Amino acid sequence: MVQQAVNTANAAGIHNISVDIIYGLPEESMEELSRDIAACLCLNVPHLSAYSLSVNPGSIFHNKGYREADDDIQAKMYQKILKSFRAAGYERYEVSNFARPGFKSRHNLTYWHDEEYVACGLGASGYEEGFRYTNTKNLRAYLEGNHGDVIEAVSEEDDLTYYLLTNLRLAEGFGESSFEARFGFPFLSKYGEKFRQLEKDGLLKEENGRIQPTDRGILLLDRILLALI
Repeated sequence: MVQQAVNTANAAGIHNISVDIIYGLPEESMEELSRDIAACLCLNVPHLSAYSLSVNPGSIFHNKGYREADDDIQAKMYQKILKSFRAAGYERYEVSNFARPGFKSRHNLTYWHDEEYVACGLGASGYEEGFRYTNTKNLRAYLEGNHGDVIEAVSEEDDLTYYLLTNLRLAEGFGESSFEARFGFPFLSKYGEKFRQLEKDGLLKEENGRIQPTDRGILLLDRILLALI
């Protein structure tokens, strides 16, 4: 079915296609994951995303007793996906996103660069002029022009937090000059001691004027963020 959908898109002249893979399914084996990876690569699309299954309380999966895979199993599966996708010519540019040259998702990068975006539609989220907001989920209210539901003024400290939460998901991290231009002080002047410890632990690195997570750091991103924020 997926192959048919990709073939149909290609036949219609649409070649900029992305395919998602979800791993860490209940009782999924490494052999099953290998087959899924092979099936994805056979599609020969320019962009792939890989997400571990999340089972949220109140969902049908949760109510039926399904639970997320063990962290160690998820890590092994992710590493297998990373190695396979890289070998096939895909660059991991964000924790879950892989692309061939020239096909990084501009939509995704807007979020990960912590840039502004407009909310369009019911329940959509936006970020404009220092405010983060969520549209109402009430269709009648939305159609009557009452779009706003939750509006949050972003403080300077919140802005720093959001910036680190998003940009450190990127393999390229962020430029030190870009950070200073946005916040008015060098990153290392405030976070130098914490950075050096994370660097010593093999989680962050400073390269060509950029602060970047290592491969190990991307696996332990929560640890990096907890240390910095």
